[in-house]
Amino acid sequence: MHLQFADRQKEGVFHTDCLKLAELASTAVDFSKTGIAINIQEIPKYDHTKPDFMAPGPRVWIDNGKAVVAEREFANDEEDVVTALDEEIRKPRYYESNKALGVLFRDIDERQFLDEVEVFSRQRANDYGSGNLMRRLLAYVKKEAMHVQWEEYRPLARELRET
Repeated sequence: MHLQFADRQKEGVFHTDCLKLAELASTAVDFSKTGIAINIQEIPKYDHTKPDFMAPGPRVWIDNGKAVVAEREFANDEEDVVTALDEEIRKPRYYESNKALGVLFRDIDERQFLDEVEVFSRQRANDYGSGNLMRRLLAYVKKEAMHVQWEEYRPLARELRET
């Protein structure tokens, strides 16, 4: 909420709503020490519209070994009236941020990035072979852990895990 207010206002984090949220957050964090609770009614109201850089990004799935990127969904999606009113299931709305984070966010070509990662991972797979890399890694771990006296810590580890 703080980031959303700061992005929309000319004053940024120095806008009164941002300062109020920071004050409320500080008070809420110290509640266990001070016993001072915040009044939820003091939280500034906002319309739940988010800057584009807060979008979860494109939906990515793997199709025949290739990463496929779906376009981002923006405010033009239709939704029924009940969904629009329910904050738990309402689709978020986004706007194009003109601040630094928004500009940087839009300057990243996600398709190009994913294509480069795919090419890089294929090159690495060819260099090492998928099974070969794991065998080399296991051999390295065994060699480095050879002199570690870990057996005596097994009961403690089991107890910590159960706890």
